[in-house]
Amino acid sequence: MSELSLRVKTAIILILIYGVSIYFGGLLFTLTILVSLLIFLLELKNIVDFKKNKSLFFFVVLIICFATYSLHNVRNFDIRYLIFIISVVVFTDVLGYFFGKLIGGPKVAPYISPKKTWSGIVSGWFGALTVGWVAFHFFHFPKVFILTAFILSVFAQFGDFFESYLKRRSGVKDSSNILPGHGGFLDRFDGLIGASFFYGLVSFWIS
Repeated sequence: MSELSLRVKTAIILILIYGVSIYFGGLLFTLTILVSLLIFLLELKNIVDFKKNKSLFFFVVLIICFATYSLHNVRNFDIRYLIFIISVVVFTDVLGYFFGKLIGGPKVAPYISPKKTWSGIVSGWFGALTVGWVAFHFFHFPKVFILTAFILSVFAQFGDFFESYLKRRSGVKDSSNILPGHGGFLDRFDGLIGASFFYGLVSFWIS
């Protein structure tokens, strides 16, 4: 089985599991978030040595906890906003992955993430802006959400790079091998954590 095929099949299973929990919300979604958070924290021990880097470990724990808490709050407030955030992250990731491979070109930060190219980064931005444009024109989101989509995309990419930096620092390839074709949960959801962290900060500031 090719790596792409394996990634797609794993992604479909994740979409089904999280899609059902998001749709029904309530206790099911809360439990899904809590289980995901627990897995995130267990995997974090694989990429950050707690004994050597206590301050860094707790800093990342704070980011992850705040991001997952923000996701939970967004679902309780308005499911449309949660779908918007997830869509931005997915389009950023998918378009960045495919067009980065297709176009290639200069690397962004080879030491941190050898495969990430500027063509992939910019393609991800266009994917996010498309989500923002669709949300504004067809789902009556405020126009500012076009810009919000772009910023969320940047934070999603930053989350990806930050996790890659932690792995490089610790000399590991993946946070775990729990997800075939994807590595660990942190490898799959690092972008969503980055985007959710930003969205949570803005929501907290506005409120």
